[in-house]
Amino acid sequence: MQEDLYGNRVIATDLVNPDFVKMAHAFGANATRVNSFDGLRSALRDAKGETLPTLIEIPVGNDMPSTNRFKALPKLRG
Repeated sequence: MQEDLYGNRVIATDLVNPDFVKMAHAFGANATRVNSFDGLRSALRDAKGETLPTLIEIPVGNDMPSTNRFKALPKLRG
């Protein structure tokens, strides 16, 4: 957000994600990291036959589209 809104002036935000695959394993779940559509297909196929929860991590990097435009949409009431 600082990069986008404040001309790449980043302060006090050296954030690093944990290793989600290792974290899932530590909690007894299955986990894998995929970097391609074929890898995702294979991971989904493998997860389907498991009895334990399965985490599939898909790294997206900094090119992930912003969700800010959705924040301005009107609220829906049901």
